Amino acid sequence: MIQPLVHDPILLARRSQTAGPEDLPALADLLDTFRAHRETCVGMAANMIGVTKRIIVFDQEGTEQAMLNPEILSSQGPYDAQESCLSLLGGPRPCRRYEKIKVRWQTPDFQTRIKTFTGFTAQIIQHEIDHLNGVADLTEISVIRSARKTMSLEITAAGDVVVRCPRRMPQREIARFVEEKRPWLERHLEKLARQPRLPVLTLEELRALAKQAARDLPERTAYFARLLNVTYGRITIRSQRTRWGSCSAAGNLNFNCLLMLTPGEIRDYVVVHELCHRKELNHSARFWNLVEEVLPDYRTRRQWLKDHGGSLIARLPEKEERS
Repeated sequence: MIQPLVHDPILLARRSQTAGPEDLPALADLLDTFRAHRETCVGMAANMIGVTKRIIVFDQEGTEQAMLNPEILSSQGPYDAQESCLSLLGGPRPCRRYEKIKVRWQTPDFQTRIKTFTGFTAQIIQHEIDHLNGVADLTEISVIRSARKTMSLEITAAGDVVVRCPRRMPQREIARFVEEKRPWLERHLEKLARQPRLPVLTLEELRALAKQAARDLPERTAYFARLLNVTYGRITIRSQRTRWGSCSAAGNLNFNCLLMLTPGEIRDYVVVHELCHRKELNHSARFWNLVEEVLPDYRTRRQWLKDHGGSLIARLPEKEERS
């Protein structure tokens, strides 16, 4: 049966599991879907139809080839390539490939085979095995370079993966760092994937939330500013995928209208967080001590945002549809 293609980066970043006889129906669906896209596709992995099992199918000089549990044993002749993908939206992406690879896999009747592939067929196999390893989505990682001395990896509320690193950090070191953190990355992406999928907000609903926020958040801000003995500039309400709030060096505050979908105590936490930046424009120990003085249970509130924020951010419509 032809299945819809998956474009969810959270699912595509998960490492696929060993396939067994019980997964043969998934192989049949993958073949049907592959045939339906033959004009624009030369290979598919099972996670492209939502099945995280180690199964790939591809075109080998006009013949369909299926592999279960493929593994690259050796590779020779590295080269740089540009590849597109039906699951990863956007244009071609740069990648490293090998001209010649030796592969071990199982046939649909679970007979083990070992064979050497070269040229374009080798490139297709490498692309699909990348899917199985969850690395196809890593091209979507954002890298932010700054004067910092260490590297860090974070997942935003929207499920975007961000690496922060020193300005001159080599790309190979960034890739090595991400690979070392893969278990952490997969664990947290899977946690995001388990969050409930709520309906996308309409533009009318977003505007209504913005109006509510424009009434609610300034009142909370004024109250906590008096407690902290700080001043602030203008307050702007936005719909953002990456931030719940921000504070500029000039004291202007931005808040996400989606805060109106959170409990009041969570809105208080975001307001206090941003106001504390009026005294500490960083996230140092002094900053968090300030937050704790006002909200002794701020860690619980911050964790709520980490646990539930992703599903709320996912309700934003695509960028081109937002106001």
